[in-house]
Amino acid sequence: MANRLPKRSERFRGKIMEMVKQGQKTLKAASLEMGMSYRQAKRVYRRYLEGGDDALIHSNTGIPVFHTFLSTS
Repeated sequence: MANRLPKRSERFRGKIMEMVKQGQKTLKAASLEMGMSYRQAKRVYRRYLEGGDDALIHSNTGIPVFHTFLSTS
């Protein structure tokens, strides 16, 4: 899925989620550190468990935007 390198924030989330997975950090503490709600952190963690680091890369990456104007040069 990931055809590009993850952004800094995505790498940071991956490191935090790995710490949760290893039991070094609680999901509640991880959510506070990442600046998101506990509920959102549960979603991110579930996605991380299913797909690893690649699952943390935004799903619209690489998809062209269709609502832009075409240049008519």
